[in-house]
Amino acid sequence: VGEKRPADTMDTTKKGKGERETTTTTSSGSGSSGSGGSSRGKVKKVIRVSNVNEAKYPSGVFPVDPAAPVNREEHSWVNYVHAAYKGVHEFYLKKKGIQQAEGYEWKDEELPGLNLVVDGRVPQGSGLSSSSALVCATAIAVMHAKKM
Repeated sequence: VGEKRPADTMDTTKKGKGERETTTTTSSGSGSSGSGGSSRGKVKKVIRVSNVNEAKYPSGVFPVDPAAPVNREEHSWVNYVHAAYKGVHEFYLKKKGIQQAEGYEWKDEELPGLNLVVDGRVPQGSGLSSSSALVCATAIAVMHAKKM
């Protein structure tokens, strides 16, 4: 509360029959859990995801650890964001020559907390790959926020 965080905005625009776009805004920093007051010790970092249409797409939170499993019990649009986040980290490790992501020890500074805000105009269920647009926009935003 009252904390200023830098924000970057990534726009991914596709043009075809009518203009379609997905926008993901990221803000990196350490997420916090708790009452918002000052706490001592290590702050738990998370990825917070929200949509400008909160009524239709409720917000969600998932761990900053790329090894954390996607919650398959809950069918939510946030799972697409989580899957993209995991995919970016797997790609990053492969680029470093590490073939097995399981068991990799991430440095604390490699895993900042993120706040993601999503807005889009790709109609859900229209056959225009709204989920793919969300995954791609998320991957680009995460890579940008982490300067990959």
